[in-house]
Amino acid sequence: MISETVFEETVRKHCREWQSAAIRVTGNASDADDIVQSALVAVWKSRESFSGKSSLATFIYRIVVYKAVDWVRSQVARARLMQNWECRTPAPDFRRLHEAIAQLPEMYAQTVITLLDNDMHYGAAARILECSENLLYTRMRRAKLLLEKILEKNA
Repeated sequence: MISETVFEETVRKHCREWQSAAIRVTGNASDADDIVQSALVAVWKSRESFSGKSSLATFIYRIVVYKAVDWVRSQVARARLMQNWECRTPAPDFRRLHEAIAQLPEMYAQTVITLLDNDMHYGAAARILECSENLLYTRMRRAKLLLEKILEKNA
């Protein structure tokens, strides 16, 4: 169970970190703020089921990343639908990268997104993703290979 005091303190201390991660995934601050807010509401509503296996900050960070990836996937689907209706102009490179990340298996998408955060190094990312640095390095290498294949296929 998460107390109100612990929750508020954790939010005050880590909110910018979560917003930064969401911005890295979505590419814009407004949507990132909505995602962080949605994650915080979800955590608060389910606070009684929090097991405490990881820190609250790490738990929330992971939920923010999950929600951000889901948001990107929904935007990619929406963009594809709109592209069929509108003119067929090429998407900017960053959109291609976001689309490719959205196609990665969840484990690899989270690895890429977590490591793309400017303040995130392998040690911190490994703690957040609850794995060793060596495993994280391997996942990132595999994610890069998969991204290359996805980008080549969609070129």
